Amino acid sequence: CSSVFSPQEIQSARTALPHELGRSACEIAEVAGAKAILACTATGQTARNISHFRPSTLIVGVAHSLVVARQLNLLFGVEPAYIEKVETVNELVFQATQEAHRRQYVSSGDKVVAVSGFPPGCETNFIFVNTTP
Repeated sequence: CSSVFSPQEIQSARTALPHELGRSACEIAEVAGAKAILACTATGQTARNISHFRPSTLIVGVAHSLVVARQLNLLFGVEPAYIEKVETVNELVFQATQEAHRRQYVSSGDKVVAVSGFPPGCETNFIFVNTTP
């Protein structure tokens, strides 16, 4: 069975997906009336992809590396936050939401859009809309 797409086209699509998920996160946050976009990132790339679109929604760059968290200070509209490394997607979203709440970026009942790659280190591969407890 031969592929319909060339190796270059496949690589281009793989590169475009995280970028398009960043765009989608901005649009979803706008439509849902989210208070923040939680860009959970191991390298900073997820936050960069979202920051590129300059959304009006606050971007909280959540990293499990202090070095990456410090680098997020350089991105437009990104407030950095640090959390310990977690094992599951549910833990990641919960911890990121709790940290944003602790820093008073969001309040109880606010909607947030979480964006990440999971497992950590993966390219951006999911968007999750959540309400802050």
